[in-house]
Amino acid sequence: MRRISALFACSIAFGVLTACSEGVKAPLAQIAAPAAVNAGSYVLLNASASQDPQGRPLTYAWSFVERPLGSNATLVDEHTATPSFLADVPVPTCCS
Repeated sequence: MRRISALFACSIAFGVLTACSEGVKAPLAQIAAPAAVNAGSYVLLNASASQDPQGRPLTYAWSFVERPLGSNATLVDEHTATPSFLADVPVPTCCS
């Protein structure tokens, strides 16, 4: 088992505006995910509590930052607030 936060990333944006534009505040990402995952488990990520301070609609683009050696895991519905994937290989514990 391993902390899942190192395995994926999500970018949340709105329209064509960026957080660097004057007077625009960045969206607040609130992501729920299990702390550890066993091989063979389906993992549901959930960013539906995320919000934009100006009330603009959010778009989602999830991707893996890294995968365990030998993993062919793929994200399902990576452009939604709630993508999922099958953890296909065991992940060694790295850190305490």
